[in-house]
Amino acid sequence: MLDPQPMSARQAKDLGVVAEMVPRGRALARAKEIAKNLLAKPEVTRRNTRIHFVQPIKERLGPRGRIRPGARGRFCRRAGQELPDEGNE
Repeated sequence: MLDPQPMSARQAKDLGVVAEMVPRGRALARAKEIAKNLLAKPEVTRRNTRIHFVQPIKERLGPRGRIRPGARGRFCRRAGQELPDEGNE
């Protein structure tokens, strides 16, 4: 991920960077389908889901929007496994 080389959609899927692949020209339609399904959920569910995913990132960002030193963990994942915070192994 830190290598600035292009990657194929298959590589991105295999690495867990994307959740699904769609045929060429179908991405916008699929995004709208996903948005429609999400909007069908109760507002409290949408709000809590957003908080669940965004809050850990916000907690690790410094006052200038940069990741604080040593602030790794819940949102730094590979293959679905959490990376431990330094010193907490």
